[in-house]
Amino acid sequence: MRHFIPSLKKYSFITVHTVVLVWGSLLVFEWVGTYFEGEQLSAYQHAPTELKLKASPKDVVYSLAYDNASGEGEVRYAYLTDEVTSLPGEDTARRTPNSQTEVLEVKQEADRKIETLKTTFYSGQPQFLEDKGQWRQVEYATTTPEVFSMSGAIPYIRRRELAERLIPGESAFATVSTYYPDANTESTSVDGYVIYNGTVECAAGGITDGTIVDDSSIYLYNGNFYSWDIDNGFACEIDRTFLLFDTSGLPDGATISSATMSIYIFGVANTDNDGNDTLNVVTTTPASNTAVAAADYDQVGTTLQASAVDISSLSTGAYYGFSLNGTGLGNVTKTGVTKFGLRGGHDLAATLVDVNTVNNVQIYSADQTGTSQDPKLEVTYTVASFSMGQWFPF
Repeated sequence: MRHFIPSLKKYSFITVHTVVLVWGSLLVFEWVGTYFEGEQLSAYQHAPTELKLKASPKDVVYSLAYDNASGEGEVRYAYLTDEVTSLPGEDTARRTPNSQTEVLEVKQEADRKIETLKTTFYSGQPQFLEDKGQWRQVEYATTTPEVFSMSGAIPYIRRRELAERLIPGESAFATVSTYYPDANTESTSVDGYVIYNGTVECAAGGITDGTIVDDSSIYLYNGNFYSWDIDNGFACEIDRTFLLFDTSGLPDGATISSATMSIYIFGVANTDNDGNDTLNVVTTTPASNTAVAAADYDQVGTTLQASAVDISSLSTGAYYGFSLNGTGLGNVTKTGVTKFGLRGGHDLAATLVDVNTVNNVQIYSADQTGTSQDPKLEVTYTVASFSMGQWFPF
């Protein structure tokens, strides 16, 4: 003690208090674990088999209490099972709780590497969880509050929560919610495009209104910043895409860790591969959340919400996912409609492609039948699970 006490002087009172608090918390968890393994565990052994946990209490990672359709209390819990089976050619560094990505082809062109990727998305609750450096499958089950409180799982959930707050890089259990624009007729969010196709030169500037508007077609177009021969009747075409998502269902207390905006591509035209042949995610501010108008043409931002993608690397007949950067994540709202869009690289740079050449990407809209090819926004977030006091029977 003679050497220990003076050494504390270099730490602040808050630091020492935190260490003592954490140490005390861990001691409490150890005591609670002993309690469950004794008094409670004996009662748990007499619970009906169908209500007992489907896994060891140590593998339960999340729980949520609610009233079911019959008005009875119920607990839905998530638990870890086997290690995740890798897909052929999967890049595990790109794995998320709801997706797996395979590298189908890698090509080297000049000074850049082009990858062809296939991402498989799994809808609903998270399917995988990284646990101590290992990805494991997540399964779900339900039981009664009484049986869950006797199972011994609660201390392990609380330990995980404490570790996630104290240990940098420790994986938190996350939820992934997927949002789509409305199909026509829209009620909360729209997708569509506005095209300027007229006699004003593209690079001249000052274009405020589009000449072609569509928010009910099954197709969306983006790209083009070129001048045609004026003898053909017009000098310029610029396509801009609007993609809105009603994310008001996100919990107010959600902490958003990542988000991916994905588009399903059915066509790519790239006859001017000059370095500006990119597709870019930006913010948009259309006058209405449920319709696109000609005057929305210039209601598009310039700041990238995700890394640009060279359209020559895009594969048709597949989704491409834009991982939102910090700016993009900050523009995902929990109280209304999140408003993104797409602009071509020539459009952003205000540089023309050669006459009679095209940079264009065609994607499916929300008006395509079903949602398997719709634009979508997948948001990964965490929220507090439940109150310790809600469960402990003392």
